[in-house]
Amino acid sequence: MIVMKKSYIAAAVIALIIIAVAASIMMNVKAKPYTVDGNGIVKFAPRPAANFTISAYNDTEIATIYKVKFWSVDRNIYGLLSIPKSIQADCTTFILLPANSIPKESEQSWLGIDLNKRGYCALSLDQRGIGETGEVFLNAEHELSLFKGGEMPEQYKMFYDALAAFDVLSSGASSAGSGDSNSNALGAIAAIDKSSIYMAGESMGGRVAIVAGAMEPKLAGVMAVSTGGYGKMEESDYATQLYVHSIDPDMYVPGISPHRFLMLHSSGDKIVNVAVGTRTFQYAIEPKKLIVDSGTDHGYYRQEKVASLNEGLPWLLGQ
Repeated sequence: MIVMKKSYIAAAVIALIIIAVAASIMMNVKAKPYTVDGNGIVKFAPRPAANFTISAYNDTEIATIYKVKFWSVDRNIYGLLSIPKSIQADCTTFILLPANSIPKESEQSWLGIDLNKRGYCALSLDQRGIGETGEVFLNAEHELSLFKGGEMPEQYKMFYDALAAFDVLSSGASSAGSGDSNSNALGAIAAIDKSSIYMAGESMGGRVAIVAGAMEPKLAGVMAVSTGGYGKMEESDYATQLYVHSIDPDMYVPGISPHRFLMLHSSGDKIVNVAVGTRTFQYAIEPKKLIVDSGTDHGYYRQEKVASLNEGLPWLLGQ
């Protein structure tokens, strides 16, 4: 007959409870959808199939416009997909990532419509903190604290949003959800040339375009307007260093190669100095092209940038 002291029994019970709680926690912890390597480069886990709806929005002389809603990480992202009236199929398409505070409607009315006039499709997005997508864009200190705490910074989510937009365009029309209003809307996705999708962004959106463009090998190329990276800044704290590099387009821009990389900038840009854009361009690998106009525009507003777009697009598309 074995006799155990009560203290031993109590200790054993406590140990079993601790093991059970730990096991329960481990079973319910979700793996992070990303990793950051020793150089600060973010890599996402394989993305699920696109989950989106598309419906009629507006009809103009130049293009038919549809509203797109798709799921990314933790919320719906909203965009406008414009299909030129002159195009029925095999449409080269640009994912447009606007500058800070610029909604999708404005982006469509500026760069989007100019691309439509040239026979290209465009998907303009409301990025996080803007328009229908909503949510406040978190400040740098909070983003860093999220990173150090093992949570996903909002900027990482913005990179993922751009990739999720690519997944929508490269999916089949049959992948759309039940919110679709009619077969014509589904046909808009069918009109996209899946092998000719480009990432394009202005200012803050340009930074996201560079990072996402380096992450997705199936993209045809990247166009960045009035933007640049942070110069591979060095920090004394390792965790801070890792985070700063993980959001710096200068760390990613070499990864766009072998696809084409086009940069447009104004020599008199007072918001993002042309020297910043030039430095990012120097980090890029061929094939690459930088066009600097003599104006003062920050972003694309159909002034100085029109001539640059006319020159740069044929090169970007390999025409």
